[in-house]
Amino acid sequence: MKKLFAMFLCAAACAASAFAAPGRLESNEVSASNLKLILNERFGTSIDDDGAVIVKKGKYFEARIEIDSENKRLIFGHAWAAKPGAAKSKCLEKANQWNIDRAFNTVIYDAENKRFIWFYYLAYTGGLNSTNLLDTVEILLNNEEELVKNFYEGGLLE
Repeated sequence: MKKLFAMFLCAAACAASAFAAPGRLESNEVSASNLKLILNERFGTSIDDDGAVIVKKGKYFEARIEIDSENKRLIFGHAWAAKPGAAKSKCLEKANQWNIDRAFNTVIYDAENKRFIWFYYLAYTGGLNSTNLLDTVEILLNNEEELVKNFYEGGLLE
C-alpha cells in the first residue's frame, strides 16, 4: 500500500510539473505560448492574432509583448490617443519630461497619428528567468498606470 501511495504521489508530482510554468527559458524556447504560461501566474494573458502576447492588469492597463527572435529581444508597448486639441509642443514636452525622469521605459509622441506610444525592450540573448520577467512586467504596468494618470491629469489623453 505504501508503495502504491508513493507511486501515486510521484505520478501526481510529474503531472503537475508538466503543466507548470517553466522557471527559466533558454533563448530558443522564448515563444508566445511559453511567455503566456509564465505570465498567467500573475496577470490576465492572451495571444493576439499577430502572435503578440497581451498582458492585462486590472481593467485598463495592458502591455503588448512582441518577440523579435532575430535580435533576441522582447518589445513591450502600448499606445493611447492624445486629445484632439492637445498642442503638439505640450505633447512633446510631456513625453520628453517623462523620459528624463524615468530611464526604465520610454514614451514617444507620434504627431501624425496623435498617439503616445510607451515601449521598453528586454534582451533575452542568455534566456529568460521567469521571476525577472514577472517582476519586469509588474514594474512596467505600474509605470503605465502612473503614465496614464500623469498624462491624463496634464490634459493630454482622451
